[in-house]
Amino acid sequence: MWIGIDIGSTTAKLIVLNDQLEIIDCLLLEVESDVINIVNKLIEAIKKHDIVSVGVTGSARKLISLCFQGECEMKSEILAHTMGAQLFFSDIGHIIEIGGQDSKYITLNQNIMADFKINSVCASGTGAFIAWQSKRLGLSVKEFDNAAMESQMDLPLTGKCSVFVESAIVNLQRSGYHKSDIARAICTVMAKNYCNEFIKESLLDRKVVFLGGVSRLKSMLRAFKLELNKEIFTHEYAQFMGAIGMAKYAKDNYSKTNGKILLHEPMRFNTKVENCNDCNNNCNLTKYISNNTEFLLGGRCGKF
Repeated sequence: MWIGIDIGSTTAKLIVLNDQLEIIDCLLLEVESDVINIVNKLIEAIKKHDIVSVGVTGSARKLISLCFQGECEMKSEILAHTMGAQLFFSDIGHIIEIGGQDSKYITLNQNIMADFKINSVCASGTGAFIAWQSKRLGLSVKEFDNAAMESQMDLPLTGKCSVFVESAIVNLQRSGYHKSDIARAICTVMAKNYCNEFIKESLLDRKVVFLGGVSRLKSMLRAFKLELNKEIFTHEYAQFMGAIGMAKYAKDNYSKTNGKILLHEPMRFNTKVENCNDCNNNCNLTKYISNNTEFLLGGRCGKF
């Protein structure tokens, strides 16, 4: 079996493909404070499969790669999502990907990645922002999505920075607007800000594909369709696309002479918090320390 793992800042995704590249198993876990525990849960989940090769991506890909001895491939999330999308869609020109804490825009030319952009600094265009605003409205994310789909009103909500957008949302609440109308306004401003940041005046002459956890929301899909005035394609496994891409990559690049992959015992690390002073963000980082290994995870820019 061909295993793909995408372990990011908010969720970890596991995909198992057979030789025909059909999905035969999947798993999604919420990543909270204990990344090591999530890694070990993923390892336990794949032990029941006859593993041939594994591909890993995401912010903690280096961490989980330490669990394997043998064929383990590592690639960036940009490449992973692109490879995954190409398994289900043809003639892709543009990929919108919005995850828990960052957003990406990928352009392709003749099925080859031509350019990409990443925004991992401002939270106003990510899944974390939707989760927080849903909580502010007293709704679950699913209830937020359903409420937004019920609204037919376009409320005036503007702002690029999460602080200003949140202030505008508070003002709408105080003015007595219905939750469903506020939810729709949040989706609209997120789609508008994404397009202004990434797409701008680009010619969308080919297929646009929407990936990532936020693509599961019908209200966000509608917001992008209205903003771009164009059909937007997505997939039931859109949130797993990075893992799917890595499973396919593991199969395509497997060398039979190297033998099947071996799993190490559950990982055990000591941790301590350090501060990064490379820029004005001064992010807190977590250092993971084992017998012969230590590395850093965290931060806003993706450096670690």
